[in-house]
Amino acid sequence: MNFVADLKMLPKNKFRDITPSKDKVKEYEFKSDHLRVYTFHLEKTGKVVAYWGFKNTQDADIKKFRSIKKRYLENS
Repeated sequence: MNFVADLKMLPKNKFRDITPSKDKVKEYEFKSDHLRVYTFHLEKTGKVVAYWGFKNTQDADIKKFRSIKKRYLENS
């Protein structure tokens, strides 16, 4: 995460864009072995760490992350 914060590139097997095609708020996934960290990017404040999970629960974790993101955006 520090590499990305310092505007350095990481390979897709460590960091990737997971934003749905019609979504305006960018989503990213950081990967480390079995751990995943899901973030979204807000232009004014930068990236927000929203949720983490494991490789074997990735689909459910992304759904939960997007639910958290939606609630955050509705209340900010």
